[in-house]
Amino acid sequence: QTGLPAGLPGQQLGGPGQPASQSAAANYFYVSSIGFKSIEIIKFAQVANGLLLPIIAGFLLWVVNKSSVLGTYKNSKVQNLLGVIILLITIFLGMKGILNVFNII
Repeated sequence: QTGLPAGLPGQQLGGPGQPASQSAAANYFYVSSIGFKSIEIIKFAQVANGLLLPIIAGFLLWVVNKSSVLGTYKNSKVQNLLGVIILLITIFLGMKGILNVFNII
């Protein structure tokens, strides 16, 4: 046993008088190399996903209904109904994700 955590060659857990939980190797996962905490990055990604997913789904639904883009292959009424249902689901999930990030729900 080398005392090295898996995936971090050259870094040892703990030091003289320093428990492993407060070592540089343990903190490596808590703060990124540019100074942001990992949880902040995850929350940012969740908010970005909550905003972008419904926008992209709506844009795609709009594009697949343009005959100038798809010609005779544009969506039928059934496909549009399914697309609207999916769009509503993405809006719901996006709002839920954003509200969870800010601890509103």
